[in-house]
Amino acid sequence: MREAVLGWEAVRANMTVAARAEWPWRLQLLDKEPLGSLLVVAAGAVFARAQYARTVRPALGWRADWTTGHLRGGVPE
Repeated sequence: MREAVLGWEAVRANMTVAARAEWPWRLQLLDKEPLGSLLVVAAGAVFARAQYARTVRPALGWRADWTTGHLRGGVPE
């Protein structure tokens, strides 16, 4: 990802001001500080969602166990 950002900014820096005024070159990528803040918020949201999912996990389950006795249809083992 860093290589893509570096390539984008290198191309933008070597263009004329008039060319940079057109649509695709007007886009500017985030600096480190806002990007870091957004990543921390996103990571916090993912962590909170994981905690919520563990809290409201369904109580239904499935369990099997060996028993001695009769098989299906009343036939002894």
